[in-house]
Amino acid sequence: MKYFLFTFVFLVSIWALLSYSNIINSLLLPHPHQVFLYIYQGFFTTQIFYKPLLQTITSTLLSFLVGSFLGVLLGIIGGYYKKLYRVLELPLDFFRSLPSLLLIPLSVLFFGIGPLASFSVISFSVFVYVFINSAYGIKYNKASFSEIGKLYKIDKIREFWLILLPSILPNIFAGIKMGFSIAFIVTIGSEMLIGHSGLGGRIIDSYMIFNTKEVFSIIIIVGMFGYFGNKILNVLEKKFIHWKGY
Repeated sequence: MKYFLFTFVFLVSIWALLSYSNIINSLLLPHPHQVFLYIYQGFFTTQIFYKPLLQTITSTLLSFLVGSFLGVLLGIIGGYYKKLYRVLELPLDFFRSLPSLLLIPLSVLFFGIGPLASFSVISFSVFVYVFINSAYGIKYNKASFSEIGKLYKIDKIREFWLILLPSILPNIFAGIKMGFSIAFIVTIGSEMLIGHSGLGGRIIDSYMIFNTKEVFSIIIIVGMFGYFGNKILNVLEKKFIHWKGY
């Protein structure tokens, strides 16, 4: 926490120096106290941030959970069955190389402008990364750990739960953490491009009327949500993969 506070104070100090000294015009870079006051008012006085924040969190978490669940499930199956993996490998590697926001026009074409278009792009983007990490974990650990199962003469189900699953959990969590970051990025991007809802839509609206205090307020809110979201995932990883070592 002390490193977080040090970095926070350092960045705010640079921001204050640039803003209060008018090195950068305050119309473009508002004063720190104005932005933090705007955030406080946006939550406790005007309450303008509650609804868009709830929309963004709901969209991110729902899409993230669905994409992660399908990614882990099909990734494990794909790692076990080489034919399924080979069928999915080319399209998934292709879409992984594309910026996820490029899929939004395609999604709008199929689902129209609305929540379903955003949900499909976000979930698919998460699914790609979680699937690949889960499948790789099975693919590269299955042979060696199957030998351990044969040595101890245990059935395939117990072999999976007691030997193979613990060995691939680090891969799965790596994919899940990457998937969360992707989900959050694509959620904000899709809100900016379609629907104008959530924090992404709010920041576009603020930018259009040159309300830079609100633009910087939303940037801080989004950054803090992403930061603490990753911290929660790190805590869960340490709890469930305590043997990995940190």
